[in-house]
Amino acid sequence: MIKAFQDALEAGHIEPAVLPDGKPFVINGVQYYQATDGGINMAMGRFHSFGDTLRKHDSLKLSDEVLTTALDTMYDQLRTASAQIGLDPEQAQDNIRYALTTIERIKQRREFGLDVTQVYDIASIFFFSEKEDPASVDPATNRAKIISWMPYPWLYRFFLSMPLGQYVPLQQLAAVDTLTFMSNLNLQEYLDWKITLLKSSAHGLMPATISTIKSRMETLQNSDGLIDALLNSTTTTQPPGSGSNGEKQPN
Repeated sequence: MIKAFQDALEAGHIEPAVLPDGKPFVINGVQYYQATDGGINMAMGRFHSFGDTLRKHDSLKLSDEVLTTALDTMYDQLRTASAQIGLDPEQAQDNIRYALTTIERIKQRREFGLDVTQVYDIASIFFFSEKEDPASVDPATNRAKIISWMPYPWLYRFFLSMPLGQYVPLQQLAAVDTLTFMSNLNLQEYLDWKITLLKSSAHGLMPATISTIKSRMETLQNSDGLIDALLNSTTTTQPPGSGSNGEKQPN
């Protein structure tokens, strides 16, 4: 337990998060907390991060990860194409073509405007562990939390049922046709990135860009696994007795 967390807990600013069945929100042995009064009394730093995330999803319809991966990759591809244009026009055109494909995928996601990661991005700010400062947000820590949460589909429904659910389009994000379309988008994007990695040398991708792409592919795999579980689920509520030990719950 870090000092900032302990101070906030002793001051009564935070409280243990509770699942619908009355049990504490514990996943893989980690207990999660929230600001008091149902999360309303969020510390200013965390509140600003919460608002920034909502604005990005609302205005851009894209996550930071999607944008960062696309922009870093296109920068390397177009920089390489510019250097190749007089020496290897065919390869330059290939790099430009893949950059345009990335733009097309971004446009598709932006036009659709929905993604399960919206829910997790918000939840990762709303809920925090004793290793986090309740007054600030660390993107790497939030990503690790999201990865640890995605294997448990019932958590998705729990997040949608929380007050934070008012910030996302609940009906659409739980609809079968929406989940199916998101799964198709994820598959298309994953295959694009797989091909891009195979052509990383020809595209002139920097090591940092390759790492970013691999991270994005991991997110897509986790997201697709969650969507598949949600589509195959026979219930829309969290099973009784779930959550205390982080074990996967039955569909």
